[in-house]
Amino acid sequence: MARPSLSSKIIKERRDLLLAKNVINKLGVFVIPNEKPRVVLKFIWMQNDIGIALDQMIPGHGTIPLSPYYFWPQKDAWEELKVLLDSKPWISQIQRIHLLNQATDIINLWQTTGANLQ
Repeated sequence: MARPSLSSKIIKERRDLLLAKNVINKLGVFVIPNEKPRVVLKFIWMQNDIGIALDQMIPGHGTIPLSPYYFWPQKDAWEELKVLLDSKPWISQIQRIHLLNQATDIINLWQTTGANLQ
């Protein structure tokens, strides 16, 4: 069976969107589209160290912690985060790289500001 082309997928998505808009107009209701769950970093900014944790956000339901807080410079929080991300096969390689780059940026910011952004 042949795979649908990108243009046919776009046409189907537009048709589905138009149908949804017609239903909304007829019923007079606004439907919030479902967002996909996403993985996010959480930080605790302190004077002597910074904590980094990984959570999964479920739209409409809150967050689920996926890790404890890893504290830098007490330990290598970046490496601990990398090991955790590598143990989650459902997190894509692109997401892992993006999350590790974010963690690097925040750690570097914490270092350069001398923890003075409180």
